[in-house]
Amino acid sequence: MEAAQLAQSGFTRPTDAISAQFSLAFGVGLQFLTGQNAPQDYLDPKRWADPVILSIGDLIKPYAMPIPKGDPDLSSNVEIIMKDGRSFVWYQRGFRGHPVSPATPEDIKGKFRNNLKGVSSDETAVAILDTVMTIESSESVRLLTSLLGMSTSN
Repeated sequence: MEAAQLAQSGFTRPTDAISAQFSLAFGVGLQFLTGQNAPQDYLDPKRWADPVILSIGDLIKPYAMPIPKGDPDLSSNVEIIMKDGRSFVWYQRGFRGHPVSPATPEDIKGKFRNNLKGVSSDETAVAILDTVMTIESSESVRLLTSLLGMSTSN
């Protein structure tokens, strides 16, 4: 891990949406507290100061690790050490969706729907996704813009 990447991952107190997105500690705390990393949570100032999220983030200790030869640079290792000394380790070779671990069509659809939670209904998210997936054969983008709540009068 490059020094700049390691420095960014050590940022624990977000002050805006961008710093929240760059904060490993915030993302992990959010995941532990809510069970997800919803985009709207990264835009919510109340979440940035949530004492539970911040206290979980305070437990995160990022460190540089050697990447095994042949593995992508964006691989990672997570080790959770319990108070009683037990530890749980997981190595992720590349991120989900990386060419070494390609996302399936269902992965992509699920991520799309999850990213729209709290912004639109699941029914609307599915309609948007279906429209985007068939956009090449559409005669216009009118349906897509209407699903996105945009005016099509121009």
